[in-house]
Amino acid sequence: MNSEYFNELKYTSVTLFYHYSGVNDASSGIYILDDEGKNSIISIIDVYIKDIKDLNIKYTCGELIHESNVKWINIPINEDNILIKEINCSDLEDFFTNCKNEDINRKKYILKIELPKFCTIRNELNEFEIFNNGKKIKLNKKRIRIESSPFGLSTVEIFNGYTNYGHVNYESKNYEFFLSDCKFMDNMNGGIVFVDGSNKTIGLIWGNIKWKGHGELMIILNWDIILNTMRMKKGEIDSEIEFKENDNNIEDEYENEELSWIESYKKVVGLKVLNKFGVVSWGSGIIIGKGMIVTNKHVITGNLMNNEIPKRIEIKYNEGDDIMKLIDIDEPELNRDILMPLEGRNDHDVCFLRIRKGLKDIKDAKGIKVIGGGYLKDFENKKDKVNIKIGEYSVSIGYGLFYDYEENKRDKIIRGDKPLQSFGNVSKIYGSNNEMIISSSSCWSGCSGGAIVNSQGELLGMMVSNVRHLDSGEVLERLNFSIGISVLSACYRTLVSSRSVYSGNQDLPVIVNARL
Repeated sequence: MNSEYFNELKYTSVTLFYHYSGVNDASSGIYILDDEGKNSIISIIDVYIKDIKDLNIKYTCGELIHESNVKWINIPINEDNILIKEINCSDLEDFFTNCKNEDINRKKYILKIELPKFCTIRNELNEFEIFNNGKKIKLNKKRIRIESSPFGLSTVEIFNGYTNYGHVNYESKNYEFFLSDCKFMDNMNGGIVFVDGSNKTIGLIWGNIKWKGHGELMIILNWDIILNTMRMKKGEIDSEIEFKENDNNIEDEYENEELSWIESYKKVVGLKVLNKFGVVSWGSGIIIGKGMIVTNKHVITGNLMNNEIPKRIEIKYNEGDDIMKLIDIDEPELNRDILMPLEGRNDHDVCFLRIRKGLKDIKDAKGIKVIGGGYLKDFENKKDKVNIKIGEYSVSIGYGLFYDYEENKRDKIIRGDKPLQSFGNVSKIYGSNNEMIISSSSCWSGCSGGAIVNSQGELLGMMVSNVRHLDSGEVLERLNFSIGISVLSACYRTLVSSRSVYSGNQDLPVIVNARL
């Protein structure tokens, strides 16, 4: 936090219980003791409380809980010791505008309560500090630790101070919020998020956003936004925050981490597909060589059994440092721009795109490295050396859930400017030659055609699907099915390398016995 608020800080996780207008509610929060001896509680809540006279609020924490015996401290509330302000975050507004999900509650509020001395505690407080302190941070390679109090309305004695772990999967363009695929549980909002293995906190849990039938993500609000909101006067809106460049080399603190995969996200592209009926869909693709992208057939045609060619394919390529390039393939043709099998029943869900123009917009068109070394075209000669192991670290990279952006802002992509990245492990390998890989790295709608890589950034396979529970409709995004690199190699030999000349009148060879 900025020095004008706190300098040396101590904290503990708390459970907050509210009663207002006849309604009971709960949230997570943090109890803070600063170097001046001031005690405060900070949280993020869903409802703006207009009349504080109608508000009863109490809290508990680990110091006050002994097995099933929970002691609560009632907090007297007056206009001088409580602050409730709506969160103003321009990055989040852009994000919600393009999510095309009207069911979410966009409005959240910062709650800060200064505690009188008779409401304070002194034991079980831990030191902590703000990770970025007003500077730009990049966390998409960091493991995070979340301390919160889910299920605060029912099982406080069990879940107060609950700790779970995950990763940052996405950073907003101004680093105002982060996305994580940690599972959000009721009343986790207001929980504190740390860089794992340290006492450095990046923010508080805002809540989650769920796409029905497609998956969900947790939103973490950066401390700069929280503090900026707390500084604002009543009725004032200050959404412009100037972030400083971070002079510290963050990598030095985590030099033992395996981070060589991080460059692989530049090899994954977003694909926006427009069919002849004007229906837009999107997915992902992987650059495998100069002017060549591999993706799923269903991303391009809308259906594995369908051979219909779309009207336009738009390719979004991330050069890094928030520099985006857009390449259009207008009126693509089979065998020239699109190389795919035509017989649906026994074919793999694989398709290749050939980019004939716009290559100057791609900074590095060498393609992604594959497991065993080299590129996809070389894999056949090295496949005997490939040994993918159960439990191996895996990273999924794809443009899931929120690719779309406003058409009239082609020179400035509002969001989705880099792919989501999720971290897990190889759970299952199917086939004697690694034909299919199941991993726990998340796969959301729109990630189809994205990459699964190992810690060295080598391609293991291409995402094709997550799993949806038939009865409940719940998406199990952490159950990721991927087409193995050996299958991609076989498809490349059949559809690409064996055809030095492309002819619109010539049928493509069909790969038989290749159904997943």
